[in-house]
Amino acid sequence: MRCNNCGWDNDPGTSACVKCGHPLQGGNMGNPDPYRNVNVPNYQSGEPQPRPTVINAQHSEPAPRPTRIVNSSDLQGGGAPLNATVAQTPKNCPHCGYPVVGDFTSCPNCGASISSSPTTIQNPAPTSAPKPATAPDTALYEIDQEITCDNCGAKVPMDFSFCPKCGERIRLKTVRAIVHKVQPPKPHCHLTIIPEDGENIQPIKNDYEGESIILNRDNTEADNRTITSKEQAELICEDGKWYLLNKSELNSTYLEANRKLELQPGDVVVLGDRRFKFETE
Repeated sequence: MRCNNCGWDNDPGTSACVKCGHPLQGGNMGNPDPYRNVNVPNYQSGEPQPRPTVINAQHSEPAPRPTRIVNSSDLQGGGAPLNATVAQTPKNCPHCGYPVVGDFTSCPNCGASISSSPTTIQNPAPTSAPKPATAPDTALYEIDQEITCDNCGAKVPMDFSFCPKCGERIRLKTVRAIVHKVQPPKPHCHLTIIPEDGENIQPIKNDYEGESIILNRDNTEADNRTITSKEQAELICEDGKWYLLNKSELNSTYLEANRKLELQPGDVVVLGDRRFKFETE
């Protein structure tokens, strides 16, 4: 009797195919056991019958293989291996881009809350009012907001630690900023020539800059032979105050005492055309 399922020739009176186990038409349908003649010798031929191949019709495709997660204790032999099937896709941390798998409320890498919005250059924290730069030597720089991932070439925000596309750690390049400190302005002073009675000249104003200025004939009055061409005097600025120091060999630098002046021991006071030395006990 030929099986309609697999084409195997079975002995007459067989109710089920000995090859595939499929019920045979015209066989012993009243026999409740379809495998009555299975695995028993054929007494007519004296040869044993072949074992049937049972096909599970409910599982036509192989089941997926489980994913095995090996912990550090498993590698050391301290525990049984954990087998699990990953049913959740990883999501990137909005703060650092680290791929997070599982029901985590905070990022294992940066510790920030996964549900909160990141405070980045694109999403800055709200402030009441921007603070203006008050320091004179404050320098403003334009900083790139994104960096290129070395692994996949994706554009990643500067505050991300991992690339959200490939998961590679982001390594920021060293940036050296050269800040030029603004120097304070140099002190200025002036000396204006005062014409004598009956002298027909225009008042000339000489401008000077710096903390130490050497006065001579060239930068005061070029035609005055009573002023030396080398070093007549020095103007010194200290802590915002100006001082006059004689530099001439003839000590011909004088200061008109039109206000109260402090005298030091050894100072020379000129009264009329007579000089006097000031001393104290």
